[in-house]
Amino acid sequence: SVDVSRGGIEYTTTDDMVFSTSNFEEAMRIRYTGKIGIGTASPTELLEVNSTGASTAIEVSAGAASTTTGEAKIVLRSLHSASGTTYSRSEIASLGVAGGDSDLIFRTTTDTNGPQERMRIKDTGITQFKTGDGTSNIAEFHTNASSGSVTGYISFAPQGTTRAYIGTGSSLLSGAAVSDFIIRSEGDLIFNSNGNNERMRIASAGTATFQHPVVVQSGATQGYYIENN
Repeated sequence: SVDVSRGGIEYTTTDDMVFSTSNFEEAMRIRYTGKIGIGTASPTELLEVNSTGASTAIEVSAGAASTTTGEAKIVLRSLHSASGTTYSRSEIASLGVAGGDSDLIFRTTTDTNGPQERMRIKDTGITQFKTGDGTSNIAEFHTNASSGSVTGYISFAPQGTTRAYIGTGSSLLSGAAVSDFIIRSEGDLIFNSNGNNERMRIASAGTATFQHPVVVQSGATQGYYIENN
């Protein structure tokens, strides 16, 4: 007699290999084409996972109990040479720290360097974009809901030092309303047009300089003239 309480491995008439759990309920199938299906008997990709319930379909874990940080990552490699031996490599990683917080990290490669960090979503919700060497932040997206009203801003940090911001609310200017849009510079604020042509400069001291006469008009009504002599 057959003990149906135990699982089994079956080689089908269609040359598939089927792995079953108790009562011969199919859990995984390797098709004759080499494609693997978990939760599906007809995988169309090299690996296809189908979960109809609310449970996690795939989980990647790494790290040890004795460490304060641990990184679990998925590595993506693609062939990019005629020789068939050179692969590009990109990574998506979850970097966990003590206490259960984690950062989500995206890395890419260049012709000469291994995986370099390009973007990081921190556990606080801040999104950081990295420079070419993957070490310094070139821009960050911030949100702030601690005061009860959500505000947000983008900071720009060439060479690792923050130089400018755009955003809303009191995150950038004390007392500003959530609906206020703010442009902030740590130096001069410069407006260009028609390519690289400076039209107006607001110096850090507060003085404004116009490079050409400025005419403000509304319909046929002429407004103010501001000239830099």
